[in-house]
Amino acid sequence: MDNKIIIKCKKCGMPLKKGTKICSYCGQNTGHLINRAPKEKKEKGIQIGRHTVRIPWISLVLIILNAIAGIYKLAGGEIDIIIKYGMITGSLQRGEYLRLILSSFLHAGWLHFASNMYALVIYGFVFERRIPGWKYLLIYIMSMLGSALLINFIGGSALHIGASGAIWGLMTANLVYCLITKRKILYMLYAILAVAGNVVYTFSYGISWQGHLGGAITGILMALLLFGNERRHTRHA
Repeated sequence: MDNKIIIKCKKCGMPLKKGTKICSYCGQNTGHLINRAPKEKKEKGIQIGRHTVRIPWISLVLIILNAIAGIYKLAGGEIDIIIKYGMITGSLQRGEYLRLILSSFLHAGWLHFASNMYALVIYGFVFERRIPGWKYLLIYIMSMLGSALLINFIGGSALHIGASGAIWGLMTANLVYCLITKRKILYMLYAILAVAGNVVYTFSYGISWQGHLGGAITGILMALLLFGNERRHTRHA
C-alpha cells in the first residue's frame, strides 16, 4: 500500500504529491489532505515528560465515599450506625437490603479506614489504569455485593463492616487478568504477593474472612467473565 500522503488542490481538486505548494494544473496554493496517516489516540491523563499518567478517578471517588460514610458514622453515633447498617447473617431474609451496600463503606475506626484506603490506593490505582473504567467499577461493586452475600449466609453472629471485601475482589481480579493476558513477570509477582500477603493478614488478626472470601471469589468470576476472551487479542505489556 502506498504510504505517500496525497493532497488536493482547493480550486481544481486535482491530486498532488505531498510537499507540493503550488498546483501544477491551476497555479493555486494547495489545500487540505485527502489521505492522512491515522493519528494516535492520546490517552487522557497527566503528562509527565513523555509519559501520560492516567488518573484513577474511580478509586479516588470511592475513597471520598468511604470518608463521607466515616464522617456520617461519627456524626450519627458510631455504635448505632454500625448496628443499623453493618452486615450480619440473615440480613436479606429480614429484608434489610441497605446493609448489602452500606456495610462496605463503614469502618470500625480511623485505623481500619486508613488501612483499607491504603490497600485501595496500592492495589486499585494500578488495576484501574490497566482496564476500562466501567469494568473496574463493575468488579468493585459486584465484589462488594459478593462479600456481603457470603456474610449473609455464613457470617456468624458478628457484625461485618469495611471495604476490604470489595478490595479483595480487585486483587483477585487483577491476578486473573494477569494470568489471562500473560503480563510481564513483575506484574504477575505483584498480583500474587498482594493476594498471598492478605491471606496471611486475614487469618492472623481474626478479620472477617467470610467477607474477604466472598469478595475474592466474586473478583475471580468477574475477571473470567470480563477478560476471558482477551488472551488472543492482548500482547505482552
